[in-house]
Amino acid sequence: MKRHLITIKTLAFMLCAVLMSIVAVQCKKEGKNASSIFRGLASSDIDSTIFSPFYDTTVLSIATAKSINDSIITTGIQSIIKANCANCHNNNIKPNLVTFNDIKSLVVPGNPEASKLWQVITTNDLNKAMPPITTEKAVSTEDKISIYNWIKNGANETPVLADYRPTAVRLITGGCTAVCHNDKVCVGNWARKGNATDFGRSLTTLDTISAPVHGAMPPNPPGCLSVNDTLNKRIWKSYQDSVIRYFTNLSNTDTVRKSPSSPLDPLNNYNNLLFNICYPNALRSVTTTNKVTKDLFVSATSGNNNLLAKVDATISFKGFAKSGNMASADGHLKSSEVAIIKGWYFLDPNIPDVWKYGNGTTPAFKDAQGNPILKK
Repeated sequence: MKRHLITIKTLAFMLCAVLMSIVAVQCKKEGKNASSIFRGLASSDIDSTIFSPFYDTTVLSIATAKSINDSIITTGIQSIIKANCANCHNNNIKPNLVTFNDIKSLVVPGNPEASKLWQVITTNDLNKAMPPITTEKAVSTEDKISIYNWIKNGANETPVLADYRPTAVRLITGGCTAVCHNDKVCVGNWARKGNATDFGRSLTTLDTISAPVHGAMPPNPPGCLSVNDTLNKRIWKSYQDSVIRYFTNLSNTDTVRKSPSSPLDPLNNYNNLLFNICYPNALRSVTTTNKVTKDLFVSATSGNNNLLAKVDATISFKGFAKSGNMASADGHLKSSEVAIIKGWYFLDPNIPDVWKYGNGTTPAFKDAQGNPILKK
């Protein structure tokens, strides 16, 4: 009997030892299952153009009274943390992860890699990973990108320029500008009419190809693309220099010649966006009586800047073109996307105040009813 009891105790002890070993293996990062777990974020997945505010709703500080295209609705960092962490970290388990101050206490603004929040949601260490491995729940790649961007841009409660600009530029340069508003189309059209030589360079027919332009209707000819990248860059730079020289000379208060075959100024990168804003020389602001031999662009007055009006049909500008065309009367840009572009525009110090608020007596923008708005 005694021998039988010893055997039972031995078996019980061995069973406990086995169970403890299993638990130990599951909890250690060196365990067999740990090697198949990856909670990190690949560098190729990082996307700075994803707008990543803290709250779900952001209302622009320059919002108009009617609040049209002035609010940004998205899934903010607070909601992401709530969905993944707040079931436990809501006064039940420390630290609390509910308020802005709660969450910010776990980050180093500007440095995701040094932030505890980032470390626990991306570690493969089974002893440290959050949410715990045992929950079989992990923060999604999309949410990790948002958290990364939010921390990288300063972990602010209210979005700043670093949050707005990458998204705004991507929205503009990745939209219609990718087809029509780029320097290859602009220079190619000059070459087709023989006007590229106006800027000290020349293109031959071998340097261009014909291509349809979005929205062009007969009898309008197809567009012409410059395929000689070297000459294209030189000609476009020469043109920019000529425009800047013109506007720098304060005696030029009326008009100056512009090539007649470049209806769309490039908007395909950040520098070209600034050029278009600060030197308003698009065909939409042409003043001329002879459209066969020459086109003209007008002098730099705040009323002639229409980039923002082109993406927001609720704002009109001092000119004659219809507002909202870049957004197809707001049909292709969502209201939140228009608001992101406006948020960037009015925060960017590279855009002079005169192009935002006017010159003190004449506002740069008016609402749909013609009332001045956005005065500083």
